[in-house]
Amino acid sequence: MKKLITITTLSTLLFINANAAEHNYIGLDIGNTTAKYTATSIGLGINESSNDDGGSQTLKIGHYFNDNHRAAVLYHNINAEDAKFGMLCLEYDYLIGENPLKPFAGVILGYGRYDLDNYDFNIDGAMYGVQAGLNYEINSYFSLEAGYRFIKSTMNETYRESGYDADFKVDNFRNWFIGFNFNF
Repeated sequence: MKKLITITTLSTLLFINANAAEHNYIGLDIGNTTAKYTATSIGLGINESSNDDGGSQTLKIGHYFNDNHRAAVLYHNINAEDAKFGMLCLEYDYLIGENPLKPFAGVILGYGRYDLDNYDFNIDGAMYGVQAGLNYEINSYFSLEAGYRFIKSTMNETYRESGYDADFKVDNFRNWFIGFNFNF
């Protein structure tokens, strides 16, 4: 009986220690996002590539599996000129090291929608990309982070203008951000 109690106690302590770093978090970041897009139409004589630049906000809810692995669902909003844009994504990050200041690198996969006010149409499509940055753990409840996201887009739409077809494609998004996370 004594042996069974010892094994049960040790197993319980090992399980608790193995899962001590596992927790949920909610995060908010702000930053600047640039969207690169192209518009082409042979009939209208359009062949231009441009950037739409604006402030952005990201809300994420995630889970730390341990001190070095986390995943989250995020909603990213971009304040673009003459447009509305949002994306819903899943992200996975690997945090490097055991110190309070940890570099991280990760991947992003999701769906985005871009509504252009001047053209009275919208486009949507898959998004995929990478991100990297630094995370600083202030205490067991709060952390700060800053980083960069590069996200490719499959958004491509053909619309009719003055009797001619025009193609509009969102190529990529580049986002610098700073934010905080609350662990619970």
